[in-house]
Amino acid sequence: MLNAAVLGFPLAQTTLFVIIGSALGAVMGFFLGRRFGKQFAEQAFGEDRVKKTEKLLNSYGRWFVLVAAFTTPIPYVPIIFGALGMKTKNMMLFGFIPRAISYIVLWLIIELGIYIF
Repeated sequence: MLNAAVLGFPLAQTTLFVIIGSALGAVMGFFLGRRFGKQFAEQAFGEDRVKKTEKLLNSYGRWFVLVAAFTTPIPYVPIIFGALGMKTKNMMLFGFIPRAISYIVLWLIIELGIYIF
């Protein structure tokens, strides 16, 4: 989004496209992980570990998704969440909505920064 500001693109529209692209990518990754990732995870880590991780993810994983959605350096990897059986509701509430809010906050910071400087 900083590049868009430097290049003179309208930031409101850019933010909207970033949110839509992020949501579409996350949905595709989540369902690809749900469809193909579990078999890979079971082969790589063993069925027992995958089941334990699924249980933890469905109990506490939404908080990790929330932190990952708001924190840029932490990778947001919906494929893993889908592969390990995270509930779709948790992914939506704790992943998509906070991610959209973080992009809106970034847009506002950039907008204010442009007017200040």
